[in-house]
Amino acid sequence: MIFLFLLAVLPNPGRTEIPKIEIINLAPYSLQKTLSFDGTIHPKNIAEISSQAEGQIISKKVKIGDWVEENQILMEIDERRLLIAERLSNNELGLAKANSKIANKKFARVSEMFSDSLVSEEVFDASNYELIVAEARYSAAMANFEIAQLNVRDCQVRAPFAGQISAIHVGLGETVMRGSPLVRLAATDTLITRATINASDVANLHLKQRAQIFWASKALTFPAELHAFTTVADPTNHRYLVELISAKPPKSVVYGTLVQVDLTVPDSLKGVLINSQALRSYDGQNFSYKIKKVNEQYHLQKISVTVLRELNNGIFLIGEELAPLDQVAAGGALMTDGLQIRIGNSLSIEP
Repeated sequence: MIFLFLLAVLPNPGRTEIPKIEIINLAPYSLQKTLSFDGTIHPKNIAEISSQAEGQIISKKVKIGDWVEENQILMEIDERRLLIAERLSNNELGLAKANSKIANKKFARVSEMFSDSLVSEEVFDASNYELIVAEARYSAAMANFEIAQLNVRDCQVRAPFAGQISAIHVGLGETVMRGSPLVRLAATDTLITRATINASDVANLHLKQRAQIFWASKALTFPAELHAFTTVADPTNHRYLVELISAKPPKSVVYGTLVQVDLTVPDSLKGVLINSQALRSYDGQNFSYKIKKVNEQYHLQKISVTVLRELNNGIFLIGEELAPLDQVAAGGALMTDGLQIRIGNSLSIEP
């Protein structure tokens, strides 16, 4: 009895315990390449707003740096003389309209009488001519009145689009002529970033590529999209111009300043993430141990892998020799190809 008890409790020297190993769950990961370069930011559109009327500036409603909306009044020009001209044109229009009605009625009567052979052809032609002249004068009076109205409206200088006032060229009380520059307005709903790049980078470009713009030492960032680029180099510096467009950029950016552009390159590195515990190297070859299940037992399978990039904190991006959702051994035992194991804790990798 004592002998049987000792056999039951003493370890069997011929029996090997199966090691328990932590495993790592592999996840797919795509590393986007970026092309970085410097550029300058500009408004998409800058308008020099000129006077369309003649007269004295009687009101300035904006100052440099103000943000304005489309159709907002910026300045006002003295309109008194033009209002008088508008009233005169209106009176002339009324008179021409009345004469046109009279000529129409007269021609209708003469036409009827001519049909009944009660008047001569000369009288008919004369009445027709009077009608043509009256209608022409009415059309001219209408055009003159519309011009007079436009002249009055032009005394209110309005913003053609939303933006920021970047310059004011006249002061209160100054007399301006048609075509005199009044205000410079920069459109701020859309921003253009201009830069030049090397010839080796042009092949990586295609329209609508996404980018990030970093302004003020990366204190502010906003998205952009590749809008245009040249394929002919500037003969002075042998570089290529690129333009990126940003819709609704932050109002705090200062135009004309230097920014950093990070442009996403179409080609990306695709693979799976792994850490230094699961990545091994011997004689210049990188490999990992994949977990393989056979007949309800777990074994290690040695797989050669390609390291595409070291990311950070011991995290590596490897090629697709191992597939997403595969499991690999994280270490903790002397591992060999085909070794039977028990599954321990499961870990996940994040970049």
